[in-house]
Amino acid sequence: MSTHRIDYVGIALRVIEHVIAKAYDTPIEPNEGVRLALAVLVKFDVAKVWQARQFWHHLRTHDASVAGPTVGYVRKSGLNCMVSAWYRAAKRKEPDLVERAAMRDAYKAKSRSD
Repeated sequence: MSTHRIDYVGIALRVIEHVIAKAYDTPIEPNEGVRLALAVLVKFDVAKVWQARQFWHHLRTHDASVAGPTVGYVRKSGLNCMVSAWYRAAKRKEPDLVERAAMRDAYKAKSRSD
């Protein structure tokens, strides 16, 4: 029998980070991977059920009242606040701004090539 432990919370937080990077400029439809990551965070008491529901809602929300370079500010702020709280609850180090910017840039480059 293997004694290898799987870091489910760490994996879930990485999935959430990548989803935020993908949703930075435009709302996205959440998928089963996001649902699973949120379920893991709730199961391990990192996130509350209401927080997971709010995150799901924010992924799909676009603040039409905001225009120009600040489009989606409310969505991005909400997503970042929730994931920051989850890192604290999990007693994990949160990615810094440079790491998050690198993830966003990777998604932008990928979307341009598709």
